[in-house]
Amino acid sequence: MTGDSKDTSTVNLMDVTLRDGSYAVNYSFTPERCGVIVNALHKAGIPFIEIGHGCGLGSHDNLRIRAAARDGEYVRAAREAAPLACIGVIAGPPPVTLPQNIDEVVDYVDFIRFASNVDRPQLLTGNIAYARKKKPNLKIFIQMMRSTRLPSHMICASVQKVVEMGADVVYLVDTAGHFMPDEVRELAELIRSEFRIAVGFHGHNNLNLAVANSLAAVDGGATFVDGSLKGMGRAAGNASIEMLVSLLRRKGRIGPIDFDLLIKAGEELIAPIMPPQRGVAAIDMITADANIDLYPAGPYRELAGQLGLSFEDFIRKLAADERVVEVGQNDISRVVQRHNLKLTGPSAASADIRIFHVKRDEEPALHVTLALRSEAVSLQCGGEEAEKLSNRFPEVCFSFVEWHPERIAGLESAEALFAFSFTPALLKAARKLKWFHSLLIGAEHYSFPALIRSGVIVTAPRGAYSVPVAESAVSLMCALSRKLHRIFHHQEQGRWAERDIVASEPPLGELSGSTALIVGLGGIGCEVASRCRALGMEVMAVVPTERGRPPYVDRLYLSADIDNAIPSADFIVLACPLTESTRGLINAERLSYMKKSAFLVNVSRGPVVDEAALLEALRSKAIGGAALDVFTEEPLQPCHPFYSLDNIIISPHCAGVSTKFWERAVGFFADNLERYLKNEPMQGVVDFRRGY
Repeated sequence: MTGDSKDTSTVNLMDVTLRDGSYAVNYSFTPERCGVIVNALHKAGIPFIEIGHGCGLGSHDNLRIRAAARDGEYVRAAREAAPLACIGVIAGPPPVTLPQNIDEVVDYVDFIRFASNVDRPQLLTGNIAYARKKKPNLKIFIQMMRSTRLPSHMICASVQKVVEMGADVVYLVDTAGHFMPDEVRELAELIRSEFRIAVGFHGHNNLNLAVANSLAAVDGGATFVDGSLKGMGRAAGNASIEMLVSLLRRKGRIGPIDFDLLIKAGEELIAPIMPPQRGVAAIDMITADANIDLYPAGPYRELAGQLGLSFEDFIRKLAADERVVEVGQNDISRVVQRHNLKLTGPSAASADIRIFHVKRDEEPALHVTLALRSEAVSLQCGGEEAEKLSNRFPEVCFSFVEWHPERIAGLESAEALFAFSFTPALLKAARKLKWFHSLLIGAEHYSFPALIRSGVIVTAPRGAYSVPVAESAVSLMCALSRKLHRIFHHQEQGRWAERDIVASEPPLGELSGSTALIVGLGGIGCEVASRCRALGMEVMAVVPTERGRPPYVDRLYLSADIDNAIPSADFIVLACPLTESTRGLINAERLSYMKKSAFLVNVSRGPVVDEAALLEALRSKAIGGAALDVFTEEPLQPCHPFYSLDNIIISPHCAGVSTKFWERAVGFFADNLERYLKNEPMQGVVDFRRGY
């Protein structure tokens, strides 16, 4: 899309004293004072007036950042004081602003400015659609916060999304006060040349450039510019609207605005309540120079001290990370890991680093807890996988914490949990939980009545384990057939045992031409079956219900007919879930149906096999041998009689582990998270009635 390279039409000034300026007075504007100031601005001829909570519509209740009144009270007071004024509010994505918050103000306002970080305007789509439905003629402005943190081509990609949302104006926002006039002018010109949308600019005064940058934006084609009386605003403040009127009037770019009335309003209504700070604070200049927005500064200064850094060094380490737009927990974690920092202050005992946001204009739409670290298990998730999730879902707040069966940090605020398992104690703490994703496939690990009744969606990572478990199963089949376990034993003893290996029973065999019976044809079973077929084996499979026969399966049996299949098998591979019908499935009777040379491989669940019956079958050489990766009780005790046998391979429940495991497991979760966010059917939903 193309448009004029520069717009010379009238510049629309928006006063933000009663919104951005509310930071400076700790959100203490009363509805009465709001009405007085709106009336004064309207009489002076200011065309747009933004009011309400500084952090956005709904922040009083949703973020619990208390103001002197709620947004509905402010807009009603403003409308009563100046019925003809063009007034509006600023809003964020959920959960900062919810539909009921829009309902509270929409009948009284002429515009709503929706704010999000520059890299994720799509978070605003739902609220914008809702507002337009409620009031079709409502003007929609979109404010791209922290615009200095992205290069121009990425800003244009975000503007494209804004245009597709049907916004009337897109605002560049110099949240950290970092822009220089040439940069602002060039960026405004670029957007005006590429898109048919009005451009606005909101400057901050950290380097005393708010007015100069606003004029540069106008020179670049911006037709909306923000200012506030006496420049009052967050931190170092905004462009002074009085100065903007004076300068833009000289350029012939504004309509009839009474400069003297504006000066009077600033002196009489704002000067008496402005904080006593004179000049720009050092911290505001430092953050502007570094191009990073840290507000309020106090909690970050405290965290820097706990990390053993000066505040200035901490700021610059954050700013050096090009991925940072709004500083969040994952950004701080990256800095901590990259520079090998350690918490040394009062928070050193904390399992993770917390962000102390007081202002969250872009509060994430969803809180997800990743409890994937534990000293109790050997399988540990690295922080890089959590970082990948954060990069893929910037609108989601992830907490990467330790897993414990009794407690998980932050679980009380999580809507979704990805963890090793789940317990009744954890369910009691999870007051907002709607979705639990287990790292473990077996539903027996988290099947308890309270969870089943709770309505929480439970999913398992079907497919995450399939490839490594299938390869382990086939490897164990090869090892049994070629007696590798015996070969390794003799090797450890320093023996050349050719006669023992070749002459002992069962004889050395081949997989090619043998028959495999796969019990269970889920993800693991299918992977095992396809590999067996590729090795030239005849493949039979047992399934619980009627289904189509896959091309890599020669014969298909129902569970009720398993006894008919066992006698033909040279290998039986158990890949079924543990349910009431599969518990003890391989018992003494079915072991007796096996060929004397046949092998049993269990990569499913320990209780699927009657271990006492298997022990007897192995001792008596009734079957060729067995390979077990799972056991009824784990770990297997050192005195267990299995260890005394030479026709069994004992694998310590590691068949599912591989270098690609976390990539696959987290990828499955990420795909499901995308479905969850889109309200689409999810994969791997556990059916507790079936037990898997």
